[in-house]
Amino acid sequence: MSDNQTTDEWFNVDGASWSNALPLFAEWTHGPNIGAGVYRLIAAEQSGAPRPIPHAGGVDRSGTLYVGQCGSLSERVNELRRALRPEFAIGHHAGARHLARSALAASYPLPSLATCWLVDEDGAAIEGLLLAKYLAAFGEYPPLNVRKEGVPVRSMSTKALNDVEETGRSTK
Repeated sequence: MSDNQTTDEWFNVDGASWSNALPLFAEWTHGPNIGAGVYRLIAAEQSGAPRPIPHAGGVDRSGTLYVGQCGSLSERVNELRRALRPEFAIGHHAGARHLARSALAASYPLPSLATCWLVDEDGAAIEGLLLAKYLAAFGEYPPLNVRKEGVPVRSMSTKALNDVEETGRSTK
């Protein structure tokens, strides 16, 4: 990360525009299909503002709990919604992790969760870039992007991480 970039800018991707954050259990996902891209699960205050998440390397003021990518944003976010509900709890690893970690579930209850997305056919590369930038900014991955044993869900090659550090963009 460059000296003039703050930890609040980790999710900027070449000037692309994220959607507004919407409550995760809002009705928007029942509408028309939203295409491929990357999405973030966000902890929100009652006001709707992102809830800061403390990390050893700084505070994530975007409230990001999870970064994911998919071929259909509306389908994948619906899977996440189902997985966060104890009666379903299948179909999305982040949802299962949220339920399995009682401290996370207590700190970030279902009504406080929101999501935003960035539509882009190159979602996998953008997800890798965002996770690398998050790691560089905070010294760890978003709380729900880490497997139980602490191994990142996705890892980037040393060359890809170096490319991100040098250019701010993945070459993948």
